[in-house]
Amino acid sequence: MSDIAIAAGVGRAMLYRYFPSRDTLLRDLVATCVRETNEATAHIEADGLRGKAAIIECIRTLVPLGDKFQFLTNNWSPDPETQRRIYKDDREIEEVMADAIEIGDV
Repeated sequence: MSDIAIAAGVGRAMLYRYFPSRDTLLRDLVATCVRETNEATAHIEADGLRGKAAIIECIRTLVPLGDKFQFLTNNWSPDPETQRRIYKDDREIEEVMADAIEIGDV
């Protein structure tokens, strides 16, 4: 937490005021990751993209977010609610792939 406070340019006391533990901070970061990922990809379904076009748009949209949230893969153990949200997102990507296979794009 000390390193985070230094990187954020705030005191440890300020950081602990908003995030009483490392787990709380990581849980909030994961929630931000899930929300931003969902917001970034919402247009794919709204625009009716399917098959190859949907896959390309998923990649174009999600890859830049990877750098922003990559550190979470090694630094957290998700709670059950977070696991459900991530599983839902994974299922949506699997559905895009299954649709692309079904229509013959993959």
